[in-house]
Amino acid sequence: GGDWLLFDKHSVEGNFKIFWNGEEVTRDKFEKVIVYDMSNYAIRPVWRDGENLLEIKIFGAQEFDGANGDIYVMKD
Repeated sequence: GGDWLLFDKHSVEGNFKIFWNGEEVTRDKFEKVIVYDMSNYAIRPVWRDGENLLEIKIFGAQEFDGANGDIYVMKD
């Protein structure tokens, strides 16, 4: 229920959209979280029993764009 998905500051770069269980998580749902660095952000998705699907779609990727780092489940 209270678990977050934490992205470090370079986890995803470029023009991207994040989807959780098929629904877009818009940027206004991102929360700044300080974990070693002020540039981390997290989302609090609605978890369901069983499998949950995280999708990251990158549009018009340049050389360093894409999924470049780790994404963590952070316990509240």
